[in-house]
Amino acid sequence: MKPFGIRYFSSTVRHLNRPDLMLILPGKRAMQRLLFDNDSRLRYNKTIEILKSIYTNIDAPNQISLPSYTKSKDLMLCKTLLSSIRKITNSINKNLVDIENELIEQAAELGDNDAITLLAFKTIKDPESSKEDYKTANSLIKDLTDLKHPLVFKLAGDLAFEKNYFDQAAQYWLDFLNLESDTILASHVYSNLGIYYYSYHKPKPNLHMAKNYLEKSIKFGELDSNIIRSHFYLGQLYSITDPLLARYHLEISASKGLTESFQTLGFLELNIRSGS
Repeated sequence: MKPFGIRYFSSTVRHLNRPDLMLILPGKRAMQRLLFDNDSRLRYNKTIEILKSIYTNIDAPNQISLPSYTKSKDLMLCKTLLSSIRKITNSINKNLVDIENELIEQAAELGDNDAITLLAFKTIKDPESSKEDYKTANSLIKDLTDLKHPLVFKLAGDLAFEKNYFDQAAQYWLDFLNLESDTILASHVYSNLGIYYYSYHKPKPNLHMAKNYLEKSIKFGELDSNIIRSHFYLGQLYSITDPLLARYHLEISASKGLTESFQTLGFLELNIRSGS
């Protein structure tokens, strides 16, 4: 499948005097841990070489020369690493974001369907996209849908949800789970479906289905923002029937800074104490 003819993330302004790459990345041991956690086929030194090859010419993408051993999946894994760094540090480094965007571009040029999917959806969501790019993006999404590429269904569900087409979003997410059901990305989709059944299902909420999907999201996920949200909603679900279990879930979400948890947790504490 061919990627876009026009680069989505191409630089229009050259960023001079960028800091040294090694000064903005975590230390070697932390990077090695991230590589291990993400089942990278490449070790630290080769991963750093890929990142350096991108960073050195990030303002002149046509001059980027990737190491000969580079595969598109290596580029997408590097993107995942940088995204993880952003979430772990709870901070955004513009230089790392630029590398992350360029990794997607480079992976798309190598034919990676996840990268092409990301760029296609970014294009159709951008009101400044040209008619030609919009048409190309929609054509790519249709091709990816025909190929039953999982990510296209996940992102289609996310977009439908943003547009308040909640039932359509749920169907897209279910289509995704029929293709991919036991990954980190699946855990995010389970969380989305749990919230759909809790808050948006018509004519009334389906709390049994909400509980089922929220628990699956925790089973397959890591303690990221999606899973913290799942703990919060499970705390709400259990607040009447099982206050102790509700407190368990709410304490997790509260400990990670989800402020909505504190009010319900306070009520639970009062009820548990008064009932003891």
